[in-house]
Amino acid sequence: MEKVVSTARLKSDPVGRLLIDDLQRNAEALRLENAVLYYDFPLFRDYEEELYQPAVFILHPEKGAVVVSVPDTAFDIAKQDYLLDEFHNLLFAKLLASRRLRSGKNALKLNITSILFLPHDFGVENYSGENIAVGSLDGLRAAIASIEIRPLANDDFLEARSVIEGVKALSKAPARETDLDDSKPKALVLRKLEDEIANFDAHQRRAALTVALGPQRIRGLAGSGKTIILAWKAAHILLTNPDKKILFTFYTRSLYEIIRKQITRFYRHFRDSDPNWEQLHVLHAWGGRREPGVYYNACLDHGITARTFNRAAPMSFDAICADLVGRAALMHKYDVVLVDEAQDLPDSFFHILFQITKGNRDEKTIIWAYDEFQSIFAPRMRTPKELFGIDDDGAPRVDLDRSAQKLGLGEYLSNDLVLYKSYRNPLNVLVCSHAIGLGIYGPQIVQMLQDREHCEDVGYVVEQGDFSTGSDTVLVRPQENSPLAVLQYENPAEIIKLCKATKFSEELDWIVAEAGSLMSQGLRADDILIICLDDMNAKTYHGALAERFSAHGVGTHDVLNNPFAASTFRSEGRITLSTVHRAKGNEAAAVFVAGIDAVAPDLRGRRARNRLFTAFTRTKCWLRVSGLIPTADGLFNEIETAINLSPRLHFSWPDVANVETIQRDLSGRQAKAKRLHSDYVKQMTELGFTEDDAQTWSEGVEKSE
Repeated sequence: MEKVVSTARLKSDPVGRLLIDDLQRNAEALRLENAVLYYDFPLFRDYEEELYQPAVFILHPEKGAVVVSVPDTAFDIAKQDYLLDEFHNLLFAKLLASRRLRSGKNALKLNITSILFLPHDFGVENYSGENIAVGSLDGLRAAIASIEIRPLANDDFLEARSVIEGVKALSKAPARETDLDDSKPKALVLRKLEDEIANFDAHQRRAALTVALGPQRIRGLAGSGKTIILAWKAAHILLTNPDKKILFTFYTRSLYEIIRKQITRFYRHFRDSDPNWEQLHVLHAWGGRREPGVYYNACLDHGITARTFNRAAPMSFDAICADLVGRAALMHKYDVVLVDEAQDLPDSFFHILFQITKGNRDEKTIIWAYDEFQSIFAPRMRTPKELFGIDDDGAPRVDLDRSAQKLGLGEYLSNDLVLYKSYRNPLNVLVCSHAIGLGIYGPQIVQMLQDREHCEDVGYVVEQGDFSTGSDTVLVRPQENSPLAVLQYENPAEIIKLCKATKFSEELDWIVAEAGSLMSQGLRADDILIICLDDMNAKTYHGALAERFSAHGVGTHDVLNNPFAASTFRSEGRITLSTVHRAKGNEAAAVFVAGIDAVAPDLRGRRARNRLFTAFTRTKCWLRVSGLIPTADGLFNEIETAINLSPRLHFSWPDVANVETIQRDLSGRQAKAKRLHSDYVKQMTELGFTEDDAQTWSEGVEKSE
């Protein structure tokens, strides 16, 4: 049975822990092995601000939804009964809104069973409500065992889970034509991918719905859903704690609208209104006179003149933040802080965040998301100690192991979460991107993952190699770690295409023709993103492309020509023209990476390869790469080799002393748990069990011992 503990309230809820432990021990007898058990989730608020939230909620493919409510005291049974009725009604309406889950005009395919748990039989005999009242664990088990079996198809079960968790609202893609047919094959493929993306895997769901007190880190590849997970958390925290002051901050300005929309969609799913933006601040890290930001607002709050970018005397964001920290002791302002793109923000900015977050050292709820393999600026992931610094007593301000021990919920919650799966990129695009980013098939390997464990962390299986210098190494990426099944719908030759142009006009004409072909097959103009890697000539590229597209009646949105709309990346009905830095954090169905000849001479350095990696991994499906030969001949050869060998990376393990090592930081507790779990799953799979079976068994054994 999968467990999702959404809040740290469990620490002070002995009855909740008793219920969870008992249901876990008896999962097999109750036929709940394939169930999902939630604690303090889902939740709804009505117009009167009343919160409806069960203690335990079970979703099962045969028994349906089981809601277990526990009165706070023995004197509020009537109120709890009323709240349980209201929750039942709200849940029924939410599920009924899904066409897939209806079995008639006003009927559902699944049961909803509401149980009022009254410990010590208090009031059970006198209870006259419509819910089931039980007074003991035996009574609860009997009530669950007696539920009528109504098997749900797997797709229906996933739909119910998507509705209950809010994923369906959160992952909502722009509306597309409902009558798509074979005349629009690319649109059909994209719709199937968007439907697939709408159902996250278990690691992502746990990461999103788990809101622990104190610091929490979320790590994963680009496209593993970190931004969405943080948006999910922000809305969830505001729903449960409307009086808390929450900050959501990020590095890439163009993410602003995306983040607000994601938070709003999730919030509306559980409450029919928009978030209170007075309580939840979505702010760019820097900000300025035209738009607020964390740094800029902190200066205003303390009567300090904010520094702005000055070309004559440029000053880094790191230096600007350090200057602010050195000039003032910042006041506590936020109860919760969520940070996206942590890998691109300087340590001094995290020092600001630590100061403006309320609470004692190990209780400051700062949740940050870090890309394992996408920092444009550094080859290693900084530890919490490096990010937040040292406290007055010489100890790290943030220590994940220390916080976990102090908060005491280690068996239910983790404050260091790893996301293994990438949902943005097709498998062969991601493997190709890694090969180019590392320089595996180039003149020399430029950067490398740290060791076997790090390769596994980012979703690879070691097929061959002992990681000694010069050893023949083969890494393979399993399909389940790049779950978008693009190859089921699309010809492999269509996913990645290359244009080796001999002159500039030839490259431009190919881009326009290829984009036109994609649109003729059902893609919209705003499904297409063109990234120019030639920074020196980006405006020339954009101007020439805009002119050519205009001649074909297609509009473009040039992010370089919209300085007053820095937070708007995508424009409906227009092809987006961008540089790689502006594109970072965004994605599109089809991505064109133009002008690769501009970076081809610099492939012995990390910067060029990181730019290529970032550009390639913006695509959800189709990748088009173009540049001038002979300058880009070597790079084109690398790309073709990576495509031909995908899903494998085959190379000689380098002397790590001569390359930049992409390092990872894993807390001691998390590292030990990961090793034990990995060994266990390997043994189970060798016995013929699936990984999901192994996961279910391990959770059952862990709680029964």
